[in-house]
Amino acid sequence: QEGHDNSEDDRGSGAGAPFVVEWRRFGAPEADEGGNVAQIVEGATVRFRQNRANPVYINGTSRQLPPDELPLDDGVVQQYQSDDGVVVKFASILVSCHPQDIKFFDRGDMTPGCRVRVVPSVKAPTLGWGGVEPSSVGILLSRDQAQHLFRVRFPKNVSWTGTANEVERADNDSSDMPLMLDLRVRAEYAVRGGILADKIGYGKTATTI
Repeated sequence: QEGHDNSEDDRGSGAGAPFVVEWRRFGAPEADEGGNVAQIVEGATVRFRQNRANPVYINGTSRQLPPDELPLDDGVVQQYQSDDGVVVKFASILVSCHPQDIKFFDRGDMTPGCRVRVVPSVKAPTLGWGGVEPSSVGILLSRDQAQHLFRVRFPKNVSWTGTANEVERADNDSSDMPLMLDLRVRAEYAVRGGILADKIGYGKTATTI
């Protein structure tokens, strides 16, 4: 909050009233609750979005599935062919679709597609930082059960590897999310008459009301 001189000038109209600036910082919401396309990786559990925009085909064929035949259960990404094609295995069918038409379904555990980070208490990862910043959040790509290794895609290292005790979920970390800033400015002045001559669209009517 900032202020300026509230004392009255020689005309008695007042130099000004409190001038207030309000700042609010928040993470920009995703398109929907299902996360984003970055979480669509091989091995990720997914579901179809309700607002699909592209056709869905039976994998390996040119047959397009009508909306009423699309699986409603969870599927697993088998292959990420390109930015335009993903192969997903459902219980009853194998389909090919656009990655933007499916959403990551978070089961709450350490599975491919979930957002992870290096445990804050880790100062020197076993296999090194590899350019990864301690505060970075990445996407879990795979996990080696036998060797207890996790492979993670970070912004500065798309194939970083760490041990199981060096990686944790980052459910509540929004440091990598795009940010929006909402700036509100309010000024109050003592007015004893005048002319509103702002341009069209500048709020003359609202000001008068």
